[in-house]
Amino acid sequence: MQEITLTKGQHKYYGPIVTKLNQLKGKIKSIHLDAIRNKLPHSFILESVKRDVYENKVYKSLPAIYRKEIDGYYWGMGDFMFMSQLEWVLYYDGQYIGNSKRHSEATNKMYNQENFDNYKVEGFHVYIGTENKY
Repeated sequence: MQEITLTKGQHKYYGPIVTKLNQLKGKIKSIHLDAIRNKLPHSFILESVKRDVYENKVYKSLPAIYRKEIDGYYWGMGDFMFMSQLEWVLYYDGQYIGNSKRHSEATNKMYNQENFDNYKVEGFHVYIGTENKY
């Protein structure tokens, strides 16, 4: 791989941009890690990212191509959370049933009951091993 060397003029421009990108990415990562540690709802992430990133003058000062990089980083952190921290669970008439794969016995019992009403089934993303809704 060929090493890329920036001229003084390029470094003057790209150095501050990289610093700004890293600052915003750090905020996004910190918000997601705080949500994971404290099992906070998705609304916390949305409000925090809006306030600390998208309404931030640093974000607004970046050229569009670099704002897209921040957007991609935000979506990547969201994908990480969905794949590693969250699971889909079912509730029937307000009562916890669980994850349909891990709790198949309870799920099958729910679906096979005599007066089963599909409109009473609700699904939510929760933090794995909890009932804390995301």
